[in-house]
Amino acid sequence: MTFSSSNTGVATVSALGVVTGISGGSATITVTTQDGNYTAISQVSVQQTVVGWDFKNKNALASSGIVPNLTQNITREAGFSGLFDYSVAGAGTGTDWSLSTQNWDNGANTKYWLINFTTSGYNNLKFSSTQRGNSNGTRDYAVQYRISNAGTWTTFVTVKDSTDWTKGAVTNIALPAVCDNQALVQIRWLQTSNTTPLNTTVLSTGSGRIDEITVVGDNMPPVSSLTSSKSIQLLTNIRISPNPTHGDVQVSVNLETASRLHLSLLDINGRIVKELDLEGIHYQHDVLVDISNCAQGIYYIVAKSANERIVRKVVKIK
Repeated sequence: MTFSSSNTGVATVSALGVVTGISGGSATITVTTQDGNYTAISQVSVQQTVVGWDFKNKNALASSGIVPNLTQNITREAGFSGLFDYSVAGAGTGTDWSLSTQNWDNGANTKYWLINFTTSGYNNLKFSSTQRGNSNGTRDYAVQYRISNAGTWTTFVTVKDSTDWTKGAVTNIALPAVCDNQALVQIRWLQTSNTTPLNTTVLSTGSGRIDEITVVGDNMPPVSSLTSSKSIQLLTNIRISPNPTHGDVQVSVNLETASRLHLSLLDINGRIVKELDLEGIHYQHDVLVDISNCAQGIYYIVAKSANERIVRKVVKIK
């Protein structure tokens, strides 16, 4: 058998069928028998970093993520006037740094770390971070989210720090679906007690440290838009076959009234590959779309009339 990937920039596959994720996105893994008579496919998805901080550059700016998030900074609560210290060793190995601040005394339920970011175009989000305190620093946090900067703060995980990086680590915690595809999401690490990892009282000289913050997610495909009762009729009666396909696909639509229909074929990144305008489409109509020259992978066929837009996925195989 032979194995291949439709997008080696996202995932590779070895001669033995071992798949390795490379970067965020989707790829189709195809296996073919030696005689070429049988083929099977599997869709794999590698999550992309939406935003992240590793502090290797010794500043508050996001170090990774999608372009709109690369200008975001991690901050403390309003009114904080202390220093941001990037000289403390981080949770990783080698040359790795973290962010450390003091002035956590009497901070229960009022002091926090804060990040802002967009998740537009992304869903299935997962969150990770690592924290620690020193002997006079913070121990207890509630990690909370809210949508926009005026919503309600909701706790989705709690953290109990130690004086090393182990107990304060949370990894791949699913963010609630309400955080998907939002213009602005906020996350804060709210201090919830005035107790140190040694069960003493937090002092003004005690530190709280944070490192390896990441939010990852799946890049969402184009979204269908239903704006009238006729949209439901089109949604019910649009068919694509065969799917998966080696070459041509037949798009079958059914409209109650004569209408101009625009068909477009998009790749996984939303780029237009082909377009076709059809005039006076009424009742059942079949359109043949040739994708034989397209690379293997996932595509989207978009059927658009005057007030409706429907999307269907089609998979191209070898």
